[in-house]
Amino acid sequence: MAQVNNPALLNSIAILIDADNASAKTIDTVFAHIKTLGKISCKKIYGDWGQDNLKGWQAVILRHAIDPMQQFSHVKGKNATDIALVIEAMDLLNSGKYDGFCLVSSDSDFASLAVRIRKSGLPVYGFGRETAVESFRISCDRFFEVEKLGIATPPHSQPANTQKWDNKRLKQDTHLVNALKDSVKNALKDEEDWANYSQVAN
Repeated sequence: MAQVNNPALLNSIAILIDADNASAKTIDTVFAHIKTLGKISCKKIYGDWGQDNLKGWQAVILRHAIDPMQQFSHVKGKNATDIALVIEAMDLLNSGKYDGFCLVSSDSDFASLAVRIRKSGLPVYGFGRETAVESFRISCDRFFEVEKLGIATPPHSQPANTQKWDNKRLKQDTHLVNALKDSVKNALKDEEDWANYSQVAN
């Protein structure tokens, strides 16, 4: 997983998600990565929750305790959700409570927002698809393509192809057993009966 250039972690990150232009399927991975940047203090997502195409967000919103912001589409084709997100971002910026922003979208309309936040001296990290336009990418301090962040397993869940380890399965995996034996043997000092756990783990 890619790391930011600045090793210092942020103390208070605001995450703003454009539900119309982000995928619920990749948000677990996005949140896992943002946690490597610092402490998450604000999580908001914007959309017209009466729309069928946004129903997939419900479980994700509950799992990550994201604050859903309702924005009705009064006129078809207008970017009411984008405007609401920008207004909220400026309120959060002016509050002085946050030292970094994460914009989860692939929409070029947020390029100006990213530039404005950076003018205030705060870093902006964008998370979007590989097809995101260049203007939004370069407006952020770093832009992460969600397809390249890897696959995150949601909390309290187990991948379908994961099998539980038992004695029978362990004995069948001779490569793993031999590797474990070698690790313990290499960690032993002067033929002692005990091996340092940290050395075995390394």
